[in-house]
Amino acid sequence: MHLSIFNSDYCSWKLSLVAGIILALAGLTALEITWRMQGHIPCVIDDKDLWAYHRNRLTKNSKHIIVLSGASRILLNISLPEMKNLLPAYTIVQLGIDGTHPPAVLQDLAKDSGFKGIVLFSVIASGLEKRNWDHQQEFIDYYHSDFSWSDSLNRFMSTMVQAHLVISDPHVMIKPVLLRYLKIKKLPSPRYLITYSDRRKEADYSKLNINKHKQKRLERLAQYYEKDNTPLPPNEWIHEVVDVYSWVRQIENRGGKVIFLRLPTKKAHWEMDEKFYPRTLYWDRFVQKTGVKAIHFKDFPVLDNFDCPDTSHLDFKDTKPFTRALCNILCQHDVFKK
Repeated sequence: MHLSIFNSDYCSWKLSLVAGIILALAGLTALEITWRMQGHIPCVIDDKDLWAYHRNRLTKNSKHIIVLSGASRILLNISLPEMKNLLPAYTIVQLGIDGTHPPAVLQDLAKDSGFKGIVLFSVIASGLEKRNWDHQQEFIDYYHSDFSWSDSLNRFMSTMVQAHLVISDPHVMIKPVLLRYLKIKKLPSPRYLITYSDRRKEADYSKLNINKHKQKRLERLAQYYEKDNTPLPPNEWIHEVVDVYSWVRQIENRGGKVIFLRLPTKKAHWEMDEKFYPRTLYWDRFVQKTGVKAIHFKDFPVLDNFDCPDTSHLDFKDTKPFTRALCNILCQHDVFKK
């Protein structure tokens, strides 16, 4: 008698649990469909763990590795799927970090005796100054000191979820969405900037008020040049930045390659770049003094002809043809072979 009651209660509890799980899954599915119908797509959250996960993909002693190093332009302008199609023999690793200067990553690769690959190093003149060398150092320190195999496994699993489910994006999670709606009576708009599992980013500028966005960017750039990073005099600058070439030599002595890239900026942005760091006094002088391999977009009309809607980055529709054009130039300069 008691056993029969126990079995009945157990079965009832089990059915309730199954029903609850089914209802929860149905609710999450409905929410996922709703967000997708409003134009949202999955977006991977970029963080130190994701960067370290990809840094860990660098195979020791392989010359068939291409590292993309830089900031937002290397992240937004290069289509990794297109580059992989063009260069199937290579492993391509995106190590750009938004809003920073990249010398620390170049120095880290120079110190890595097992790295013999190719570095596509996207940088601007001010980024080579010593005061900007450590911008990305916290990511490097985290990788070498704190990133473990369990962190790698957790990041892999999180990435798989984030890459396939809109509802995993904090941008549309229930609590912040409800708080936002109660405050301003608006649901979140689809992101204009999407990050993928390979760390590339794609910008759809049709989703923005581009004039307002462009104005804010130019205001920030003026602040950067006039107050935050006032230029060093050319003679002082060249004396300081030639030390970067020692890292290039270390990589080249092991059989690797480093190619300095100056990716496009347009209109008022380029005018400001030239006003504060004239190419002939900074970039060209560095290239001439050190002999580094360098590609400047102004030397190649096929690169300069692409539009940057915000004056600094390509729209996602242009990243594939831009990547093809850049790869063709690099092949012509014997950086790698298709």
